[in-house]
Amino acid sequence: MAQKVKRGAIALSLAAVAVGGWFFLSPGPATSGPLPTCEAKSGNLRIVVTCEGTFRSKENVTFKPLIETLRDVAIVTILPNGTMVKKGDTLATFDAAELESQASNLEIGVQAAESDLVHTREEVNKAELDKELNIRGKTFALALADKELKKYQELDGPRQLKESEMKLKRTEAELEEARKNLAEAQEMLQQDLIAGSEVKKAELRLLEAEFAFESAKMGDEVLKKFTAPIDLQKVRQTFEDATKQLESIRPYMEALVSQKKAALSRSERNLIELNNQLEKKERDIRNCVMKSPVDGMVVYGAPDRNRWEGGESEWKPGDKVGIGATMMYIPDLSKMHITINVDELEISKMKIGQKVSIRADAHPETLLTGTVEKIGMMGVNRSWWDETVKFDVQCSIDESFDWFRPGLRVRADIFIEELSNVTYLPLDALFEVQEKSVCYMENGSERRVVVGKTTYAHVEIKEGLKPGESVLLVKPAK
Repeated sequence: MAQKVKRGAIALSLAAVAVGGWFFLSPGPATSGPLPTCEAKSGNLRIVVTCEGTFRSKENVTFKPLIETLRDVAIVTILPNGTMVKKGDTLATFDAAELESQASNLEIGVQAAESDLVHTREEVNKAELDKELNIRGKTFALALADKELKKYQELDGPRQLKESEMKLKRTEAELEEARKNLAEAQEMLQQDLIAGSEVKKAELRLLEAEFAFESAKMGDEVLKKFTAPIDLQKVRQTFEDATKQLESIRPYMEALVSQKKAALSRSERNLIELNNQLEKKERDIRNCVMKSPVDGMVVYGAPDRNRWEGGESEWKPGDKVGIGATMMYIPDLSKMHITINVDELEISKMKIGQKVSIRADAHPETLLTGTVEKIGMMGVNRSWWDETVKFDVQCSIDESFDWFRPGLRVRADIFIEELSNVTYLPLDALFEVQEKSVCYMENGSERRVVVGKTTYAHVEIKEGLKPGESVLLVKPAK
């Protein structure tokens, strides 16, 4: 845990100022002599998160090619980055040759709508005939299925059940008859009136009667449970299918006829569409000249583009510009704020209204103040060499100077809290053993501690050490 805390604290660049001083009995790397130590101190620990960020303008006028009918367009002329412009000045011009060529060809297709007219009429006549024949066939199929269903329900089904019932009664009577015959034969055998073979014959007839009865009984059960319901379901399904087919064929054929009729008016709509496209081309040709609606300074790129996100930093004639891509913007330099990148491990500490101290890299002598005003909800990985996820946090600036420019790099300290009268150690004195935080005393013994909040250099000790106790800054050899 200790090493994880150290790595995270360094990566996050947390700044802290501790009240009091550290006394190192033996500073520097471990040697063959005494191991370096430090004392646990007591005092106030100020927690500050330090992040990097950039100046950004709150309000911007952005510029992108307002061309609807091309995927990209080539730059013919463009003002240099940082140029001061007046309202109405031409910012950039684009190559309109392709647009002009396409505009000259848009009238083609009007005759296609007219030639489709004859063909569409033939298709309408054919669709109406198909509609009549299909509906007639499905109507006949439904009537036939209806007759079959009624025939089974009123005649075939009841007849099968009746025949099965009669067969069952007949075999039951034969079984009873065979039982009586066997009993009489056995009585006559006892009186020596018949031979034993006659009794055996009577027993065989009884077995045959029993088998016939059981077979008839099972057949009746199969008929009632399976055969009859299945046969009924078949004819009923045939009737339902025929009903659905008749119900579906009518709207389908009507839709087909309507579709064919609709083709008749497509030529007229195509002509309207061609005229609309021609108007768009003419509008795009006019938009190949980009003018500024306001006074200000030209800045290439998008206002919210991160420096690692790529994109053009310098446009020049001949470059291709994707339609919808923001080429440049004119910022309102009187309304600026900063956007800082906060590590994912620290974003939970950010609160609206926290005070911020700011220094620009270009003017480190000037201390600016501000307040956290917006915390981003989505994290982003901003570099390929660092997997750390960062969140954008927007901070206001209390002051305003004429050197403010979008993109200026800044370092901001966000005050989190101040811990009062706590015991703390350097992070280097904290170690992890079997997922437990420990310190090593001067005699080499291991002592488990309970840690609290952490800065980039210090860690709060809640339990395990008292102020004034000395601990090793390196892990002793076993």
